Order: sequence, then structure tokens, then C-alpha cells
Amino acid sequence: MKALIIALTPLICLISMAVPSYFVPVICILPAYPLMILYLKEKQHLKAILLMLIWAAVLGISMTLIIYLFPNAAKEHILNGENYKNQMLEWVLTGIGKESTPAQFIPYHIFELIIFIILSLCSASLLSIILGAFLMNYMAYYVANLALIGKNNWLLILGWHPWSLLRIISYVILGVVLSEPLLSKITHNKYNYKPVRKYFIIAILFWLSDLILKALLAPYWQKILKTIIEKI
Repeated sequence: MKALIIALTPLICLISMAVPSYFVPVICILPAYPLMILYLKEKQHLKAILLMLIWAAVLGISMTLIIYLFPNAAKEHILNGENYKNQMLEWVLTGIGKESTPAQFIPYHIFELIIFIILSLCSASLLSIILGAFLMNYMAYYVANLALIGKNNWLLILGWHPWSLLRIISYVILGVVLSEPLLSKITHNKYNYKPVRKYFIIAILFWLSDLILKALLAPYWQKILKTIIEKI
């Protein structure tokens, strides 16, 4: 029953369109983070991971639709939205950009992963999950605007590149797993890595799969998106 609180995420996302932009990612995690902590205190690691995966899916869908329906409000409230949208649209229209250039995106993703891990360990994943919401929000901004420009609702789905979904899953699992060392210290409980070791390995495999799939599919995915847009 506790997990039903995640159903508040669409409403939370809508409310976030009325607050200063820097608070939007913080507001977005409100339905999920306290529940994750509760599950981890009960040593229910799988439930915590499933909860956060559902939250991430609901957040992505909600934000994409809200931005699609209220693009002007979103422009003022989604941090890095315009910059990321312009960068990605240039790639979609020309095929030129970091998205399909492994020499550029691999170092960036490694840096991003390191930052995510550090934030997770230092804040019981509070800061890293806020970072995750920030990243997902500007990705949703790009997807919604891609659909608006292409005038095709299929772009609301295709704009979420399959490799980016793998990366989101990886970060969600890492956020849950890496929050526990500091939580254990705060609650004066002994930390046991063994029960979560398999989840950490799964997260890294998803992260590596993101890089591989992106390197293989990005050039072809760009052509699919461009073809749809050019049919206007």
C-alpha cells in the first residue's frame, strides 16, 4: 500500500511547473525518496529498487506529457531544457553531435557516473536522485519538444532512446544500493554489502549496455527520427 504514494507523482510534476526552476527536481523526488529509505531500513532491497524504477517511469511519462501540453510553462521551469533540446535537435537533423560519437559521449558518461556515485555515497543518494530527476526532466523536455516540432505523437515514445532507458535503470539501481552505507552509519546499523552485491553488478551491466547500444544504434535511430520529422 505504501507504494501507492508513487501515484502522486503526476500531480507533483504538475505542481512543479509553478515553482522556481531550481526546486523542480527536489519536488519531483518527494513521493519516492522517503519510501525508498523506509524499505531500506526494513532491508527490503528489491522492493526499494522496484519502487524507484516505477517512480522513474511515472516521472518520465508525467513530465513528458506535461511539457508537451504546457510547453511555455515548461520552458521557464525545466533546468537545461532549452540547451539540451537544441543540442539534440541538431543531432537529429544533421547526424552530427556527441550522441553518435563514442569518443565524445563515453568520457562524458564516465564522468557523470563518477559524480553520481560520489553524490550517492555522500548523501545517502538524496543528491544523486535529485540529479537523476534533473537529468530525466530535461530529457523529457527534449522528447516533448521533438514531438511538438515533428507533429507526431509517436515521437513521445521514440524520443526516449532505448539506450537512455538502460542508463536510467542503471542509475536507479545504483541510487538505491549506494544509499545504504551512509544510512547504516546514521542509524548505527552494521552495513552488509553481500545482499546488494548482485544489484550493483546488474546496475553496472545496464550502464555498460547503454554505452554499447548507443554506439551501435544511435546513427540509425537518428535517421528514423529525422525521417519522421521531415514528413511534416
